[in-house]
Amino acid sequence: MPLRRLSTEHRTAPHDEAEERLRRALQIGWELENLVGVATDLHWLGRVAVAQGRPEDGVVFAAAASRLRDLVGGGLTVQLYQFDVDNPVDAARRELSDAEFERPWAIGHAQPLDDVVAQAVDSARE
Repeated sequence: MPLRRLSTEHRTAPHDEAEERLRRALQIGWELENLVGVATDLHWLGRVAVAQGRPEDGVVFAAAASRLRDLVGGGLTVQLYQFDVDNPVDAARRELSDAEFERPWAIGHAQPLDDVVAQAVDSARE
């Protein structure tokens, strides 16, 4: 079973386990230049980061995923999976002020994708 599919178990599995699977899937997708998969993984990592109390990271990852989907002309979105979970953007907006939200959103849209992927792969829950 693909790592990306397994990683969506974050609905029921502990967030740390889901995050580790998503990181592995992201790293493999990036190495294989599977940009649609990378966007999907960044989106899910954003959701996990928000759930772990790291909404700024979640916004950076979600913004990068959004930018990447725009670059490749679309791609899969969480809505296509029809999971009953929050979008990381919506979840983070409930926790952050507008100013606190806008900064990581701008970073996620402007930061080189190599840097965002490295941050997502190396990020650790503290």
